Amino acid sequence: MKRAIEEYFPIVEVNKLAIPERYAFKPIYNMHKWFARRASSVFRAILIGAMKPEGTDIMKEFYKDHNEDKDTKGKLILDPFMGGGTTVVEALRLGCNVTGVDL
Repeated sequence: MKRAIEEYFPIVEVNKLAIPERYAFKPIYNMHKWFARRASSVFRAILIGAMKPEGTDIMKEFYKDHNEDKDTKGKLILDPFMGGGTTVVEALRLGCNVTGVDL
């Protein structure tokens, strides 16, 4: 079965969400800059697109509560290079089971 992300990814819309997030005042990151910090909105859209079937409007799904969603609830997400944990946090918010590995 094809997934929504294989059909279309709303780059322009997701970019508009990511811009203010990337420039938000985050004092903890000013103390110690983590250069691989990723925008949560981008990862949320990627995860939704990867789990939803083709024909799904990713942006319509973006703000929905997915904790009881049959397409996301209980799905196992592995992040073998966890880093800042963005993938893990967004997957948990979508109701997934997650495993993150980091040194």
